[in-house]
Amino acid sequence: MNDAARSRRRRARVVRVVMVVETAILALVVAFLVFGRAGFVGSPLSYVVVSGHSMEPALRTGDVVLLLRSSRYRPGEVIGYQIPKGGPGAGLVIIHRILEGGPRDGFVVKGDNKKAPDPWRPHVSDVVGSRVLTVPKVGLVIPYIRSPFGFAAMAALVTITIALGGEGGRKPEAPAPVPE
Repeated sequence: MNDAARSRRRRARVVRVVMVVETAILALVVAFLVFGRAGFVGSPLSYVVVSGHSMEPALRTGDVVLLLRSSRYRPGEVIGYQIPKGGPGAGLVIIHRILEGGPRDGFVVKGDNKKAPDPWRPHVSDVVGSRVLTVPKVGLVIPYIRSPFGFAAMAALVTITIALGGEGGRKPEAPAPVPE
């Protein structure tokens, strides 16, 4: 086998490995978007999809906000917190900014686009996490991904990517003739 053929094979192998790694990353991202709920399986990382106008212009409907749980939160931070039990909307995650307060008495929180603070004073145990990353508009497709059709489409995409094996749909080249 000549050097050119070995080089082509090595390149094809690298492309296959990269495709498998990309597929695995895609599968993990999709799994996180489908199953990643506030505190899912005790993870310190979760996300919330923004719904409504209370945090505009910083956050808009459909933005996905990645939240990281911490033991301390400060005024000015954008946090996601669960509405306390017993009230309307109990358990829903609200994403608003801390105005003041602390772990002992709870936090005063308010949406950037609201005039009055929230009626609840979440404590550290109610906070899902603080914002570490915002991905605009991705949340608009999550309901489709979670639907049976969307889930099947994503599974088909991953399967097709793996089946192609990084060859990009090309036919393998014939081996070079051996000189006599």
